[in-house]
Amino acid sequence: MILDCLKVFFLSMTPFGELRISIPIGIFYYHLPFWLSFMVSLFGNILIVFSLLLFFNFLSSILEEKFPSYKGFISLLKENKRQKHEKSFKILGSLFLVIFVAIPLPFSGGWSGSLLASVFRVSFKKSFLLISLGVFLAGIIVLLTSLGINQIFNL
Repeated sequence: MILDCLKVFFLSMTPFGELRISIPIGIFYYHLPFWLSFMVSLFGNILIVFSLLLFFNFLSSILEEKFPSYKGFISLLKENKRQKHEKSFKILGSLFLVIFVAIPLPFSGGWSGSLLASVFRVSFKKSFLLISLGVFLAGIIVLLTSLGINQIFNL
């Protein structure tokens, strides 16, 4: 069971899976209790958000120094994200991060929220709290959906 929890934990840290994948896999594939799958996934996803927020700008500056092509790529990426989400960010303010992360759709989780926080220069403390709240809400949505699917299909 500990090995299964570790697998779910690390799966929740991936940019493509996050909670959206780790909670259902923990429940249906590893047969973990729903609350354990939720807690392990939540902790793993929030830990990676903490790490991303802490090290994103630091790592970015190192990569920009060593690889000039990276500097152009990341500048283009940041500008693209800034233009794409600037209107929503201005209207909703920092609450946009919570909503953006909480909606369990592809490319809208903690990884993307951390990138947006960096692009819009939201302080570490504020962005960590907002993104963590969004991760928690996304986890609740995925958990309830998983439990509902389990009830419907009796998995």
